[in-house]
Amino acid sequence: MLLYGEPKVGKTTTAMTAPGKKLLIDFENSCYNIDGFEDAYEWDPKLPPPEDDGTWSFCYVPMTYQTLGDLQLIIDWLKGNNHPFQSVILDSVSESQKAIKRNRSKGGSDMDWKVWGEIGTILGNFARDLRDIPTMRGSLVDYVIITAMEDIVYKEELEYNNSTGKSKKIKVPVGKKPLLSGSAGKELPYLFDIIAYMYVSQVVNPETGEQMEGRAFITEKGHNVEAGSRRKKSTGVFAELTIPSLIDLHYSK
Repeated sequence: MLLYGEPKVGKTTTAMTAPGKKLLIDFENSCYNIDGFEDAYEWDPKLPPPEDDGTWSFCYVPMTYQTLGDLQLIIDWLKGNNHPFQSVILDSVSESQKAIKRNRSKGGSDMDWKVWGEIGTILGNFARDLRDIPTMRGSLVDYVIITAMEDIVYKEELEYNNSTGKSKKIKVPVGKKPLLSGSAGKELPYLFDIIAYMYVSQVVNPETGEQMEGRAFITEKGHNVEAGSRRKKSTGVFAELTIPSLIDLHYSK
């Protein structure tokens, strides 16, 4: 699932409602604001993942460790099934492009970069590997959620000035899409079963009957946003939007 929207709409909070023990690949440095962080486990992927011993709430890989080599180590651990994670969250793929560029000197030799190519290719390979892990035979991972910031889509139009009699080109906003640069921007949205645009909307509090701030999502075309689902298409507003509710809505018969 790819979940995107503008800042502060609750993408990370929603992603962290995924079932079971969670691994957060934290490019946004957002783990400190998540409920249960005081009991979270900071994992260096150069070492084995933690055991599910009941002492930690969720596991996170901080930006400190996110180099090219570490990304591959994470994939290797997840494929090896020697871990406790049912859900994996990448937060966010938009920020990961900047982080990989910052950490380029830390992660691998020039030969690594000749093999990996541009950053968009790196992220495409990493996201594709993450996506495929739940489909592997015997995989312990059931859910992969990737978040992204939103990008405004513009088109150029001519604006006529009556006083000067001249026209000039202006950019007019026509839609929204996940914020991804280069080849990743074209490829990643097609990798996932659900692309959900998320935003804040008003909803009636079922207990008080009063209006309150809720979380809304779109997974169908026709709303000037890039969204879609290989199963059911839908829109909705929830007082508390969760990954299980999104999955049930799109995969229930």
